[in-house]
Amino acid sequence: MMLVEAEVIDFLRKGPPENAQIFSASCVERMVQVYIYVRGSIGGRDEDLDYFVELLDQFWIIGGGADSFERAARRLESFEELQPQEVEVSSPVEEFCFYSVLVALHSALLRAEGRIDDAVSCGHVCLTAMGQFDGNNPGSSLFAEEIEMQRRVLEGYKADQIEDIRHTDRIVGEGRRLALSDYLAR
Repeated sequence: MMLVEAEVIDFLRKGPPENAQIFSASCVERMVQVYIYVRGSIGGRDEDLDYFVELLDQFWIIGGGADSFERAARRLESFEELQPQEVEVSSPVEEFCFYSVLVALHSALLRAEGRIDDAVSCGHVCLTAMGQFDGNNPGSSLFAEEIEMQRRVLEGYKADQIEDIRHTDRIVGEGRRLALSDYLAR
C-alpha cells in the first residue's frame, strides 16, 4: 500500500471535518471515471452504476447525512468488487474497479462515522491504485499526479471552490480512463 504524505495526514486530522469530506469526495471523483467506463461497457450492472453516480453526488454535499452514508457503506460492501474471490485479481481493469469501490466505501464510512482515518484511507487507496498502474505501464506518471492532487488539501478548501475542485478531479479521472483505454488497446 502506498501511503499518504505525513503532512497531508496531519492537516486532515487537525483541520475541520469538512476538509476530510472534500478530500475523500475528491478521491472518489478521480476514481469513478474508470469504474463507469469499465462497468458500463459490460452490462448487467446498471443499478450499481446508477447508485455509484448518485452516491458520488452525495459525497459532494458537505455535512450531515450520517444515516444515508451508513446505508451506502452497507450497499458498497455488497458490490461484487469487494466480495472474496477464489482467483487473485490481476487485471488492471479489475484492480481499478476494486479500488474505485474501495475508495467510495472509505468515503461513505468517513461520512457515516466521522473517522478522519477513513479519509486517509481514501488517499492510500488512490495512491496504491495509481502506483500499481504505473508499475505495469513504464512511463506512466499517475502516481505522481495523485500525490499532487492530494497535496491540494494543504491549501485548505473553501465552500466556493468545491465546483472547481470537482471539475479538476473529473478531468484527472478522465485522464485515468484514457490511460486505461490506451493500455487495453495495446
